Amino acid sequence: MENPYSCRRHAVEYKARAHACHMKEVAVCSPETYGSRAMQEFIKQKLADRDKQWIYKLIRGEGGSEREVVYVDTSEFMICRDLHPGTDERFLVVFKDLALQTIRDLRGKHVGLLRRVQNSVRRFLSHAQPQLAGEYRIFFHYTPSVFQLHAHVSMMHAYTQRTRVHPLSVVVQNLEAKSTHYRDALILISLCRSMKSLSVYNGLFALDGAGSDGNRSK
Repeated sequence: MENPYSCRRHAVEYKARAHACHMKEVAVCSPETYGSRAMQEFIKQKLADRDKQWIYKLIRGEGGSEREVVYVDTSEFMICRDLHPGTDERFLVVFKDLALQTIRDLRGKHVGLLRRVQNSVRRFLSHAQPQLAGEYRIFFHYTPSVFQLHAHVSMMHAYTQRTRVHPLSVVVQNLEAKSTHYRDALILISLCRSMKSLSVYNGLFALDGAGSDGNRSK
């Protein structure tokens, strides 16, 4: 079965999906695009942003604000509170390997790690949210807001910008089928304001969607 989260369809089909999902602007991120100088400079800038340093402080064990609570801490990852506002209690899985920035860095050798994360989250939720544990899902965003690999743990209704969502279970399946799946994949992404400034997306790969009223987005 074709994976709906990273696929190799014609650009017209991507555009149709963008309209169906009411996405304003999306683009196809190819391995070449991801490895381009413009994209790597963008990532380098994001890594240096002051408001993104909290995740590295957590990894180093330095802590952060009083609101940043770590519930599970292993040598490979930690489960902590997600401070993003929402109606549900949300959590983050922060991976400690600094070589893992996005799902593109994951290989078949990481399947064991991902399964350990999956099992650890399930055990944690069984105690932290016993009545709602079954409604939570673990997923990655691509492209992420912070370029240190992390997974979101939220209820299904919290899924937003679905073109960014890659469920952990699907990631595991793809890596088991092909170790370099995410290194090689064409991945549909939604463009944030800062990414739209990248010259790499000012050409063939940019797909302008329309709003629900059918007008071209501005």
